[in-house]
Amino acid sequence: MTEYLAGLITEPALSPSGYSPKYNNNAYMLLGRALENITNSTLEELFAESIIGKHGLSRTSYTVPNTHQNGVIPGNATFSLWDADLGPLTP
Repeated sequence: MTEYLAGLITEPALSPSGYSPKYNNNAYMLLGRALENITNSTLEELFAESIIGKHGLSRTSYTVPNTHQNGVIPGNATFSLWDADLGPLTP
């Protein structure tokens, strides 16, 4: 996490603040880490309990399924980054 936060601080902005909307998951990553620290559970455990379990989602998972057969892939695996290695951002 320290390395991730250091990267956030040192990575230059893609555009000046307020100039153009850009999408990223940094806030979700930070929220996930905060929830893990508060609850002493992993984000995967929280997801399984709070979302999958409560709603009976038997074919939903926190991580990418082992086969494409069990997933809904928009476009194709390459276009959607289905099997991309996102390093520390990979669930």
